[in-house]
Amino acid sequence: MPSKISSFNRGLFTQSFRSVGWIGLVYSFLLLFALPLQLLMKYTGNPEFKPEKIKTLFELFDGLQLVFMFTVPVLLAVFLFRYIQTKAAADYFHSLPVRREALYHQNIIVGIAILVVPVVITAGIIGLVKGMLNVTDLYTAKDIMVWAGYTIIFNLVVFFGTVAFGMFTGISILQAIFLYVLTSVDYPKLDRLIPWNVT
Repeated sequence: MPSKISSFNRGLFTQSFRSVGWIGLVYSFLLLFALPLQLLMKYTGNPEFKPEKIKTLFELFDGLQLVFMFTVPVLLAVFLFRYIQTKAAADYFHSLPVRREALYHQNIIVGIAILVVPVVITAGIIGLVKGMLNVTDLYTAKDIMVWAGYTIIFNLVVFFGTVAFGMFTGISILQAIFLYVLTSVDYPKLDRLIPWNVT
């Protein structure tokens, strides 16, 4: 007799995307504004302007990309796993014929997709923008890959950290506060990890 408990539920997967998909859209717009649009505005205005090579794409948009890395994944984790911290929602989801670990894995996959896809799309557009600019060697394909790789890694570390704190605390506000307290305690070391000077 086949088990009535499923390890994957397409409806719940779609519902998760619908509930937090707006975070992915906002993040996509923020990245597109912070990088490709900034490059176009800065380097297509004056044809006689001869800019120096960009050391790293992280220096664009005055370092606000770091703010994105520590807000978007936190919001995403809080909204994705909010149902665990509300008794009525937890009872409803846990009464469905889906394993609890399957619910967790589906939400994790949704979170990873929402954090990774905007970065990959933005990296592709940055590559296209390079061909539109009249400046040679402003940045290389390696610069784009380094930016995308570090951004994805930091996004995922913050996301998984927030999810872990949420499992221990059970309160959304504490979930975010504990993560920020932990990262602010050792901020000087964290700042050295950010590849502002990657060549």
